[in-house]
Amino acid sequence: MNTNVVDLTGRELISPDDVDWQSMSVDGRVLDGIKMYPLTTTPDGWQSYWMKLNPGVRSIMHRHSAVEMIAVMRGSLEDCDGATFNTSEVVVYPEGSTHLLSTHEGCILLVVESKPSTVVAEGL
Repeated sequence: MNTNVVDLTGRELISPDDVDWQSMSVDGRVLDGIKMYPLTTTPDGWQSYWMKLNPGVRSIMHRHSAVEMIAVMRGSLEDCDGATFNTSEVVVYPEGSTHLLSTHEGCILLVVESKPSTVVAEGL
């Protein structure tokens, strides 16, 4: 490897064990039992963040304003149709998809999206 062309300026190693988790909100509504930690944001709107759901948590019904990718880093996640996503699995939601998520054991996710979701309904 030619080390004269390698430039790792700005590289960060971020572990979910070492971050200061923040409240998570969708469409201005704080989500109980769900925390997040922002990782990156680009000038054209793409963002990535860790999302942590406590055991027994259920999200609110929401709609994806654009494509969203979720990678399950720890634990498992269940969609409202009963589909379960486990550690190391990735699920991609298309623009316009509407759903809610839950977890029995708790989980940590890596989320990548270009536009934030919007609330469809609460308490469904």
